[in-house]
Amino acid sequence: MDRPNIPQHTAELPVENNKVKTRQSVTNRVQVAINTLKWRQVHSNDEFFEITLSPNRHSAPVKISVQQIPGGETKGWGTATMVWDASISLVRWLEMIVQDKDGHFSYSPSETQNAVTSRGPLPEILRPDDFQVADSFSFSFSIDETSRFIELGAGQGFLGICSAVLGCGHFLSTDLPLVDQFVKDNISRNSHLISDSSVTHSSSTMPVSFLPFDWASTTLPDGIVPGYNLILVCECIYHNVPHHLVLNALLLLTRGYGRDDSTRDPASVARASPDCPILIVYEHRNTFVFSDFMHAAMEFFDIFQLPPEQQHPFYYTFDIYYFCARLKQEHRPSG
Repeated sequence: MDRPNIPQHTAELPVENNKVKTRQSVTNRVQVAINTLKWRQVHSNDEFFEITLSPNRHSAPVKISVQQIPGGETKGWGTATMVWDASISLVRWLEMIVQDKDGHFSYSPSETQNAVTSRGPLPEILRPDDFQVADSFSFSFSIDETSRFIELGAGQGFLGICSAVLGCGHFLSTDLPLVDQFVKDNISRNSHLISDSSVTHSSSTMPVSFLPFDWASTTLPDGIVPGYNLILVCECIYHNVPHHLVLNALLLLTRGYGRDDSTRDPASVARASPDCPILIVYEHRNTFVFSDFMHAAMEFFDIFQLPPEQQHPFYYTFDIYYFCARLKQEHRPSG
């Protein structure tokens, strides 16, 4: 059974010998395991998933409620109607950025000799921890009234609703037409929280909206415009989602056309956001699915893993990974 390597957090702690390091490592691993028991899959069978968020340090907490459909895969909905653990981890991380970093996040990794990079030969099988320090570039974004985020695979709309409550100026949730009304109903259910929050949005319109997006398309939907500040992909890499469709959607968003240059459409290219950073949040389940996606993605994107110390200290787990990506310069549209 494949298991991801467990990150160590002992490097910055004052230790006298290897025995102390080992004890600290074990203590850390146990504490992470205890933390996860308090929040993972706690509401997986509930019709409504509820979470309390603090929009900022100066406002009262608000309770968000989104409808789920437990067992949606057996009812024709696929996996879209549940709030998955990686989404909870991501929302708590965004909340931490708003509270502790005034809504601004920036990180630049250091390169190391042993890192897997997209600029050199790749192992036949790629695993999540191969990316602890890989392609080095500055990854940054802000959560404020000028922010424009777009999400692939919105599911029930949880991430977009939470981001709007936390202060994102405009969040575009996208997914298959199947969940169109489902997402819109959840947005409507929480609209009073968004409008009543202490955050000032730059537009009088609802800061979160939904747009159907077929990942097999050869052009971007008309409702997508250039200038996004962050592309979010959460829980979209797993065995029953063909990885080439996820990659195609990312290429459409960043350059306006997929892997095949012959499908290039000038109107679609004009709506792309080639400079937009990408955050892929992934719960590790299948090494081969992950490896196939990364092999394909690293042809077009620089990618590195966000280290544990940059994640939420309580909602960090050993099997949920944050990958930062950007479109390589040589694959950006020109002319």
